[in-house]
Amino acid sequence: GASDALMHEGGARQRKVRRAKRFKATLSAAVVHTTLVVPRSLYRLLAATDDQVDADRLVLGAEATSGGGNDDDPVLMTLNVRATLPFCERSPRYNDAFLRDVFDERCERAARLARFRRVESTQHQAAYAAFGATTLFAQCGERACAIFYRLFNSHQRAAIERDKDSASEDKLRITLEAYSNERKRAHRAVLAEDYERLALAAQTTAIVFRRLVIDDTLWALLETYNALLVTEFYFNMLAFIDQFRDRFQADLVAAVQTHFHFEHFVPVIIFFMRVGFDINGVVVLPADRIIVHELFPETATLRLLGVPEQTVTHLCLIVRSYIATAREIKVSMRRLEATRLETEELMALRLPLDDSPPITESRAFAEHAAAALVRLFTTRRVARINTLGQ
Repeated sequence: GASDALMHEGGARQRKVRRAKRFKATLSAAVVHTTLVVPRSLYRLLAATDDQVDADRLVLGAEATSGGGNDDDPVLMTLNVRATLPFCERSPRYNDAFLRDVFDERCERAARLARFRRVESTQHQAAYAAFGATTLFAQCGERACAIFYRLFNSHQRAAIERDKDSASEDKLRITLEAYSNERKRAHRAVLAEDYERLALAAQTTAIVFRRLVIDDTLWALLETYNALLVTEFYFNMLAFIDQFRDRFQADLVAAVQTHFHFEHFVPVIIFFMRVGFDINGVVVLPADRIIVHELFPETATLRLLGVPEQTVTHLCLIVRSYIATAREIKVSMRRLEATRLETEELMALRLPLDDSPPITESRAFAEHAAAALVRLFTTRRVARINTLGQ
């Protein structure tokens, strides 16, 4: 009866708490560093990168393995492999790829921050002010870009997909051999269409994605635009929940405002961008059909990247509760509307302008285009908000 159901629910809750405690203890006791033998020149490069970034140091120490001091002499370098939000349950299986991603992220950090900090006119300053503190806007934009890169175009994602592809090939080879032997024993012909069908079924079952091959400018534009949408949706959600906090449960309000950080929400918001959200006819989160819809990692890949499954499930419920409550409240949703740009507008930014760097300097040209995208996005947002206030 009811008492049995309560006992079962209580037992399930206690088991979940015990699992969480065991996992936390495992993390506390886990080794969070690895050692590599590298040339002294590479060690100096990584150490110099550490000095330029306001974050936990990547290089924890080094010791010479020979008496020389030349750039080519090997050193034993100790590297920090502690995971960062939201990838806090990362497996050590992909340490090498993780270190490459961290190094790339640190090298890109200053450029990504600069995209969101370039304020060149009073109009643009007002656009940034519409998001709140400009420093917070830049920090959230940079973190969203970095997480978007980790999910879709990182070395870890590529390594995971290669492993899945290799496992799929091994399984397919066994399947084809079994099919061929069976047909031979039955004295029947081996059909090419059957091979094709088995190969397609193996690839579909393995859910293997190919790594993106995109030029620097297009990737910077897609990464920045999705980061802007994620940041805007998050700020709108915070403002709405704070304004109508009496319509939400207290634990949900506390979870959004206190318990979880912006980085926790980024993968969840990107997950919902596969189909998008609308509230009473107002699009508050547009769908991304270019990358997110096609290449968002499935649950197993998210787990290997380190995104906690229980956290994602809980935050999905929070976002759905926010959307459901917003649909019930009979007020205008125009202030929560997403600032959308057409694909043609994004592609137009790939063309050189009068003040653009030479297109042959791909990185500088890409950063210039991404900064122009931020100015276009924020200017359009503030123009829309000013129209609502009239």
